[in-house]
Amino acid sequence: MLGHNGMNRALQRLQPLHPRTHFAALAPHVAAAMRNVLHIHTHWMMATYPFTSPKPCLATSPDAATCLHGFSIQGNFESQRRNYTRLWQQVSGAHAQGLLPTKPPVRPFHLHLLGRGDVANLRMPADVKNDTTVHFNLRFPQYYDQIHTTHALLMLLGNKNYLIQKMSSTVVSSLMTASPIIADQAVLDSYTFLKPEHVFLMQKGETEMHVMQRVLRMKPAEVHAVKQRVADLAAHLNRRTLQVLQTFMPMPEDAAAAPAVV
Repeated sequence: MLGHNGMNRALQRLQPLHPRTHFAALAPHVAAAMRNVLHIHTHWMMATYPFTSPKPCLATSPDAATCLHGFSIQGNFESQRRNYTRLWQQVSGAHAQGLLPTKPPVRPFHLHLLGRGDVANLRMPADVKNDTTVHFNLRFPQYYDQIHTTHALLMLLGNKNYLIQKMSSTVVSSLMTASPIIADQAVLDSYTFLKPEHVFLMQKGETEMHVMQRVLRMKPAEVHAVKQRVADLAAHLNRRTLQVLQTFMPMPEDAAAAPAVV
């Protein structure tokens, strides 16, 4: 049984299935929350299917220096999940300070919002609309391809539940598309498989806009190096998931090839 919300009280109805049923969560902090509800050992494992773009944007691509554009915000358009207002204030503030629009050699700033729901929930001010594109209800191949071709994903957490008990779909999308997230230390403290080298780290006192400006000034090769580390992490987590599953369902023919769980 694999869970994404560790504090879902419905889990208690499943407790009698233990020990015939193994319980696992998608991240360490979710597993810890599930243990508090079930009072039994709960594993964690994070496996993703790597997205392959029809036109990959990689360090080895002929257009590696130009194939990335802007930043992505993914997920349903709900203010309870994401704090759009904070972002709009940062974008407006950057315009007021003369930081936007960017000027060469700094790459162009743009925000790509991908999801579905009522676009009115974004509460987008008129002065930031030229900096944004809303991609509404894309099919999954186009959805993940758009994320793949942006510099990074923004989490914009609307509440702390995604650091305490829930799994963020933005982290899943990051691993699937090899697109780093912009994260602060609180995110790394919860999603402990993420290390500073897998994200664009928001230092104390910084905002998402500070980090986005910094990323746009980086050399393309530096950005692609972070993306490759995310891809390597996703592959490692997939191998780790196989190892965890083998503790539930031993598969001798695979055991020799699987790495130790770390």
